[in-house]
Amino acid sequence: MGCRGASLMMFTAMVIAVATFLFPASSAAAAGNFSNEVAALMAVKAALHDPGRVLRDWDAAGKNPCSWSMVYCHHGQLRELNLKQKNLSGTLSPAIRRLTSLRVLYLSQNAISGPIPDTIGRMQLLQKLDLSNNQFNGTIPSALGGLLKLQFL
Repeated sequence: MGCRGASLMMFTAMVIAVATFLFPASSAAAAGNFSNEVAALMAVKAALHDPGRVLRDWDAAGKNPCSWSMVYCHHGQLRELNLKQKNLSGTLSPAIRRLTSLRVLYLSQNAISGPIPDTIGRMQLLQKLDLSNNQFNGTIPSALGGLLKLQFL
């Protein structure tokens, strides 16, 4: 084997070694993102009254909320939370803002009350937001005006 062949083998071995170390690191980073989203979803659940137990599979021990009911993911990122018409009451936790990759938030046709958290205005990727047919009170937060990707309200 010549010098060129040895160099190619060495390069291939280095690529494999680097890939072996990088992929577990990526998985750990994703798990860290999920722990933040799990905490946010648990705060949302805690603020809601759920007589039909539709959120029963939302469990803090669950490491991947993408497997939970009404939570939809794409490429390992939480993209949609659809709690439409689930007979929920209570309030909407300001912790909802920690769902930073969320594109769609459907909460319509429940009995959720209290103010609309202005923290929703920090969800910069949000494209669809439906809070209709609830019992929210107060004013619509001006922070919602900062949702530049919002297509449906």
